[in-house]
Amino acid sequence: MNNPIEWQKPEQERQVSIQSKDGIWRVICSNYDSPKPDFFLTNSDLLLTPHGTGHDYREAFESFIASCEPYIEKIRLAQKAAAEHLKQMNRTAEELHHEI
Repeated sequence: MNNPIEWQKPEQERQVSIQSKDGIWRVICSNYDSPKPDFFLTNSDLLLTPHGTGHDYREAFESFIASCEPYIEKIRLAQKAAAEHLKQMNRTAEELHHEI
């Protein structure tokens, strides 16, 4: 006997989503009008994690190991970009605070 899929109806949740012009960064803010909104930040360059393929066990491990370095570099670049953005955001907040 097949049971139909029954969807649970969540409480009203409002979301706002913004994306960088290059499409790499995305921020989703849930319940933005509540006292404690939830933010979820992603970087699409990091979605495909290191992986290995091959015609045997050894090739799979060799290709996995080879795919790690480029991924590590992507993580470093994303981390640097996020840190620079946070630094600029803090600088702007400080400047605005001094203007008040």
